Amino acid sequence: MSFTRRNLLLLAAAIGIAAGPATAYAADVLNVGAYPTNPPFEYKNESGTFEGFEVDIVNEAAKRIGMTTDIADLGFQALFAATTSKRIDVAISSITITAERLKSQSFTQPYYDSDMGIATKTDSPIKA
Repeated sequence: MSFTRRNLLLLAAAIGIAAGPATAYAADVLNVGAYPTNPPFEYKNESGTFEGFEVDIVNEAAKRIGMTTDIADLGFQALFAATTSKRIDVAISSITITAERLKSQSFTQPYYDSDMGIATKTDSPIKA
């Protein structure tokens, strides 16, 4: 059987129509990556279910736009590779916004200010 241009276009259209429901279904799920070792922000409970403040935020955001979440357990550095490669749509894990990360990642408006610092003993040789 020889493929003419018309047959090729019909085949492409048929594949597109057949794939339509699958892609529409995928759009109903927000793929989230998390490094669940930071309670109370994100962690896994005894049954392996994700819980925490940021989990609640991402679930509520997805609900408000008519989606559900599928949260994957990833290493912290893997979160950035996964968003860059579009394996996940968003990452949660108390990620600090830095100039370096802004070169390859997009961030929401911050919703939590951690005011990081280091504490030492009064007589410690560490002064700054």
